[in-house]
Amino acid sequence: MDFASLDLPEPVMQGIREAGFVTATPIQEAALPLALRGKDVAGQSQTGTGKTAAFLIAAFTKLLRTPAPAAPPGTGAPRMLVIAPTRELVVQIESDAKLLGRYTPFRTLAVYGGGLIAGGDFSSVGGAGAKCIARWDGTRWQALGTGMNSYVYALSVYNGELIAGGGFASAGSVSASGIAAWDGDGMPLGRVPQIAVSELRARLAEADGLQVVDVRRPAEYRSGHVPESVSIPLDSLERNLGSLDPRRETAVICASGYRSSAATSLLRRRGFEAIFNVVGGTGAWLAAGYPCEPPQPR
Repeated sequence: MDFASLDLPEPVMQGIREAGFVTATPIQEAALPLALRGKDVAGQSQTGTGKTAAFLIAAFTKLLRTPAPAAPPGTGAPRMLVIAPTRELVVQIESDAKLLGRYTPFRTLAVYGGGLIAGGDFSSVGGAGAKCIARWDGTRWQALGTGMNSYVYALSVYNGELIAGGGFASAGSVSASGIAAWDGDGMPLGRVPQIAVSELRARLAEADGLQVVDVRRPAEYRSGHVPESVSIPLDSLERNLGSLDPRRETAVICASGYRSSAATSLLRRRGFEAIFNVVGGTGAWLAAGYPCEPPQPR
């Protein structure tokens, strides 16, 4: 399905074209026609297949076609609230919203808390010039009302449902004490080393054979990427493993660290043992002022 067949507002279509999208992915083709008709939609598909773009396109369309309610002078309120379970996903959603909504009149603000994310300056939106900090340690949820005593690990939360281990539990469940409790119970726990962008830059300067894989979408990669990195979007990574050498150390990077986390897990399962996730992603690399291809305006 071509996006042009959906009768979207021109500001939304401009954002779609600039993002390099032409044809909808399967999840977008299934969800968008329903969402654009005002139906509630719940969708599930692999990370990197376009779920975020699907709900943003539908939301921007609705906001453009629905007049904003009158507000008292000097006040205002958000017209759309997106709740995500991790700081990495919040950063990704914000990036996608700014890309797809570039030609709309809407402003986007990400709010999260915890540990420092380099370059998290929202002065252009919030007006306060505050640095944004973020951290996510993981959450363990106890299913209530199911007759089960077991715990499930929270992978993602959307629209009041917790997606965990292929099943669903109430998002109103009780949060336990996080990853430490999970590990203490002897539950399986995978670990992927994390490296900061400063370490990545040092490794690349040493020319020590590190291969860098950028799993963002092609349009994101073209807008600016780490020198010497190769572009393999997350949704096509498994099909293109032959272009990578599993014997070499591999650093995986995306916009903020969310998609690269999923990619490192996939690569680990496919035999890549020396693998690293780049904390903060390309956003942190650019915020640090490191070299970029193509060069970024200053």
